[in-house]
Amino acid sequence: MTENELVPRLFGSYLLTEKLGADALGKVYRARKIEDPQAFVRIRIFDAPGLDPEPILIAIEQNGAVHDFLKNPTIARDVELDSVEGDAFLSYREPGGRTLDALIEASHQKPFPIPPEHSLLIAEKIATGLDHAYNTLIDGERTLHGLVWPGFVEISDEGETRLVGFGLSEGVLASHRTPAVQKLLDPYLAPEVRASGKATKTGDVYSNAAILYALLVGQPPPASRAAESVASAKMLGGGEPLPSDIAAVLKVALAGAPDGRFETAGALRRELGKLLFSGRYAPSTFNFAFFLTNLLKEDIAREQKKRTSESGFDALRYPRPAVTARPPRLVVAPRFGVPVAAVEAPVEKKSPAAKIAGIGILALAIIGISAYLLSLKAPTKEPPKRVAPPPAPAPAPVVAPPTTGMTPEQFKEEVARRLNEQVKKLEADEKAKLARQEARSRAQSLKPVPAAVSANVSVPRPISVAPVPVPVTAAPPAPAPVSPDANTRPATKRGDLVAIAQVDRGPEIAVVVKPDYPPMARRMNISGTVVLSVLVSENGRVEDLRLVRAAGGSMGLTEAAQKAVRQWTFRPALKDGVAVKTWMTIPVPFVL
Repeated sequence: MTENELVPRLFGSYLLTEKLGADALGKVYRARKIEDPQAFVRIRIFDAPGLDPEPILIAIEQNGAVHDFLKNPTIARDVELDSVEGDAFLSYREPGGRTLDALIEASHQKPFPIPPEHSLLIAEKIATGLDHAYNTLIDGERTLHGLVWPGFVEISDEGETRLVGFGLSEGVLASHRTPAVQKLLDPYLAPEVRASGKATKTGDVYSNAAILYALLVGQPPPASRAAESVASAKMLGGGEPLPSDIAAVLKVALAGAPDGRFETAGALRRELGKLLFSGRYAPSTFNFAFFLTNLLKEDIAREQKKRTSESGFDALRYPRPAVTARPPRLVVAPRFGVPVAAVEAPVEKKSPAAKIAGIGILALAIIGISAYLLSLKAPTKEPPKRVAPPPAPAPAPVVAPPTTGMTPEQFKEEVARRLNEQVKKLEADEKAKLARQEARSRAQSLKPVPAAVSANVSVPRPISVAPVPVPVTAAPPAPAPVSPDANTRPATKRGDLVAIAQVDRGPEIAVVVKPDYPPMARRMNISGTVVLSVLVSENGRVEDLRLVRAAGGSMGLTEAAQKAVRQWTFRPALKDGVAVKTWMTIPVPFVL
């Protein structure tokens, strides 16, 4: 491919439409399927100078179908590992996005640091993909990656993270002594992987952590003594030390000795999950997508315009590079029993008489079976076949409106909208949970549950935080029928603390004080939603307030939300006609 850099041009069953970059592993292109103008893919062709193609071709022969066994949202889709005229390539579906190395570079150019919660979310998704692969047995063997680096991590415009490149590590690392390959990959490879050129389960843990380090610091850890460098590492942009909870995980995952790290990617995923949902950070694919839109707005718009134009290209008008001396096809046994076209079993030749006899026997068998089936079938008119209606188009994603220009009344309506969405989701979850409980009860007793009994089942609302239950505002359940001993129940007193699932009417927001957008968060284009648990008193005042989920790290969003909500007033909850205290959950959005 190096002799012709003309683009667009044909490459196997693809039309290369734009060159996106080049590195020590080869060139990267946006492309589309020749037969489907809307099917865009990203293609990496392994043709860099100094990169030995033969081990990569062997790896593809052995592992080319590995992605067919890996079905997880965190792993790239429609992956193809193959070669065209001796050039090995990797392709995968890409409706819109970029690789993580391109995202990090864009973050540096602005400069526009990637917030800790987004960095943790990316790392957790990578660990999820590695864990899924490790637990996927192919012919009794676990699946490792061995080459986890930012160029093999895809970030979509919608904030999804997907891993690619399984099955290639040994082929690529055969050229590890090439200086350019060392410079590109060594910071992300565990010491033992660099030395052996083979994937290991703790080597994948190291690579995963090295990517998280690079996202936070702006550059990968040093190839030697990576764990020790965590203590002195500084956050990109602000210059402050790494958060202590993240640093503690990185020190273990980047340990020089394999037995000093987390045992598997699944163990690392669990540790990252604890950080994400500890309350200090605010993980959200939506917030990450919003961050990407702010960072790459012009790039995304330009790429969408190009894709629209490229989908109209007539592939037959573009050249196909001249075929040079093609190396003989490698004949290598695949790793998991997928037949290779080059390996064909000898076919025993049959005489013409044997062929005629076989055809006659087959024809008689078909006639006999057909007559039998026709004798069983009643001569009824076949009903017309139903044609399934075309699938409904997917609903367009709801984009949150900016809160900066809202009036207090508009902000109040936005909070109410989010509360209503949250309530609907929780109510649906509760109905499903109740249905499962009733199904289990019927299965255990082998008797149907009477309708009157199921109607009186009181389902507790979900708890948002501990130790104080924090239910979400929802429509109260239908009151239970009055029992004969109802008069013995203690009367509700004004100011009693009642769970929101038990009140007759939940608190209603009366007056909203719109929070000030922190200058630092505005300057960094940080958006997010702070979720608070609020104790509304019998007088409609905020008596207590607790954090359920933060947003924006330390950019001041949490503090601004707490300060504003303390000034809100409510129409108090009612129980038996009496005003009572209750906890409710309030989402406070910050959208630029």
